Amino acid sequence: MGRSMIDYASTGDLASFQELLRDADDQELMYWHVTKAFKAAVKNKQLAIVRYLIDDLGLSLDHEAFGKYLHLFLFGCQEAEDEAAWAVNRELLRLIARGKGAAVDEADDVNQSTPLMVACEHLSDLDTVRLLVEAGADVNSVNSDDKMPLSILRGRIERKAEGELKLIYEYLEGRGAKLTWRDKRR
Repeated sequence: MGRSMIDYASTGDLASFQELLRDADDQELMYWHVTKAFKAAVKNKQLAIVRYLIDDLGLSLDHEAFGKYLHLFLFGCQEAEDEAAWAVNRELLRLIARGKGAAVDEADDVNQSTPLMVACEHLSDLDTVRLLVEAGADVNSVNSDDKMPLSILRGRIERKAEGELKLIYEYLEGRGAKLTWRDKRR
């Protein structure tokens, strides 16, 4: 059953996926399979499965099984090659952020970076940053390297003046982001 669920999620076979869930006896074991299926659906960009799990079943991604999952998803977004791929990534992000709830600011284990910091360091997509902020990401979070989202962006802009990065910088600045937590001007 578990392998079938993951296969259905990977290929986007929503009807078969729903049927497996309806026929399940052991709900605790089922949750384990659903977490694996969710991850397979996201990896394979199967929006219908992800939407069903979060919106219809109310799957909470605030569970330890999904710890640091938003970070991993954002790293995977770097592979988007065109606007269509970015549109799917943004919709997945919207769903994942809704499923994460308050955990949208969960810090990683490496240097306590938040998903917003990951987006500022590795992506150049204003809409992705905007989605994170609208989902509740703290624009003034500080990691263990004493960096904040705006300071991360400034470093990237200094290395490679990219128009989209400047727009992200201006957006975060407009949302009250500071360059450093020591900045007393704001």
